[in-house]
Amino acid sequence: MAEISINIDRESDLTIIAIEGILEKDDLLDALSEYFSSGPTLNTIYDSTAGDWSKISTDTYLEMIRSAKRYARKEASVAMVFSSEVDFGIGRMIESFAEHEGYENRLSCFRTLQEARNWLTQLNR
Repeated sequence: MAEISINIDRESDLTIIAIEGILEKDDLLDALSEYFSSGPTLNTIYDSTAGDWSKISTDTYLEMIRSAKRYARKEASVAMVFSSEVDFGIGRMIESFAEHEGYENRLSCFRTLQEARNWLTQLNR
């Protein structure tokens, strides 16, 4: 079971969802439900530098995209940060699912938080 914290900064319109440990399906879907019920911000970072996404099925990733799609907006951006090669590959797969499903948010994967923050800064200029 993973520890997930959701930090919402309404002033900067940024949410950081920090994931530590081995992520399981219920962890992921519960965190998404909590985040979406509070009203998503325009910018979201999934910080998985201390997390492990490898135990979740591809069906769950597709379910995640379909669930998030209801809240998607063209002007919104999602950065996913992974430190391991396996998780980064999973992130790229999620990007492909998002594109295939018509997910409107801009979504990209990064290896460091700083790269993710830089990307969001560039997009919001």
